[in-house]
Amino acid sequence: MYSYPIRKAIEDGWLVDLRGYRVHSTANLDQVHTAMGDFQTEELSQAVNNEVRNKLVVNGWLSHGENKQTVAFCVDIQHAKDLAETYRSCGVKAYAIWGNDPDRAEKLRAHKAREFQVLCNCGVLTEGYDDWRIGCIVLARPTKSGSLYTQMVGRGTRLQEGTGNLLEAIAKDTELEKTECILIDVCDQTTRHRLQSAPTLLGMDVNFDLNGQLAVQSVKTLEAAQAANPHIDFSKLDDITKLKMYIESVNLWADREVPQEVQEGSKLDWHKRPDGSYMLILRSEENGYFYRGSNRIVLYKQKTIYVKENILGKFEIISTERCPGNPQQPTQTTIKSKAEANSLGDAFKAVDSAVAKAGQDKYLTRGIQGSGPATDKQRAAVAGYYKKQLSNIPFCVCSVRPTANICILCKKNNTLSSSQASNLISQEQLKKRKSL
Repeated sequence: MYSYPIRKAIEDGWLVDLRGYRVHSTANLDQVHTAMGDFQTEELSQAVNNEVRNKLVVNGWLSHGENKQTVAFCVDIQHAKDLAETYRSCGVKAYAIWGNDPDRAEKLRAHKAREFQVLCNCGVLTEGYDDWRIGCIVLARPTKSGSLYTQMVGRGTRLQEGTGNLLEAIAKDTELEKTECILIDVCDQTTRHRLQSAPTLLGMDVNFDLNGQLAVQSVKTLEAAQAANPHIDFSKLDDITKLKMYIESVNLWADREVPQEVQEGSKLDWHKRPDGSYMLILRSEENGYFYRGSNRIVLYKQKTIYVKENILGKFEIISTERCPGNPQQPTQTTIKSKAEANSLGDAFKAVDSAVAKAGQDKYLTRGIQGSGPATDKQRAAVAGYYKKQLSNIPFCVCSVRPTANICILCKKNNTLSSSQASNLISQEQLKKRKSL
């Protein structure tokens, strides 16, 4: 069966992007049971349908909804009625709608005609309902189901009638009423359940906050940051608006923290990515050169292995090769091989074995390449790459290695480790290759 992911459709210009906001609720879902893969409806309604939470939802809409035509998804009929009443008590025209509502057709007509703003629905508009005027989706109904979440969000991603392709329309400066959809996630408390949210829709952690930024654009920005800074653990970033500050605040001179699952499953230097996948950067190889003026520019071929869990619970092992471009040829990244493992541990073992067979394990094994002090060559490389930042480096990288713990020339500690030096050098090498 052909699948066209929502991210791809947004990137291709066939759906609008989602501007994500979160409303934090104190409702606790830990006592709500699961039935057929999602929350048991009656228990869920009891947990979330209360005056305090409903008022939080409405206040969130008043702050972020921008007065747009809105569809709010609710747990059951009573929840839809109560949420609509809360909207009305705040001066917003809102009505509830449900499957056998005798006034269903009239309410749908009136909402499409913009005679009122908010339609609080229960089990009616998850699929088969198309109104491009919907500019805001409120997820007041928590769900564990990815397909249900996608259906609900999909009610707001339809393009304005007559747009054609959004990217082409924007490029032509076409005047458009709708270029994005506001998505308000109501985030409840739970330690037991894995909830769906705008970030999980795009493969990110459920706790990642878009904070009013466009979803797909934010993910692409984060992926670019990960590619430029492969030794930074972005899985701990919880707010896209703090990305720059997060990168700047990371202590580049400290040894990188290795995730527990990597410590237990592999001896190699894996990096955890923001989307929960794992990346292993293999040793680069020379792949030709070209001249820029009188300067000989060496091109490096970079091989990288990724491990990521798919929707079936299997772990895909994807090997890629990136060949930097030159003035006559663009940069190309190709997938060299794919494999699958039953568990993360099995995937790590398979890659460990292949890396060892290729003789690269001595460069990629944690502890071996990072044990002991930095070599003279590493110290010289760090000093060269970071010559404009030497005052910020807390370690001695003087050309003459001090014999004491404190250098008498720069007054800094003589404690730069091989691991720290290796990470710093790798980052600068990657940045230089990307700039070619």
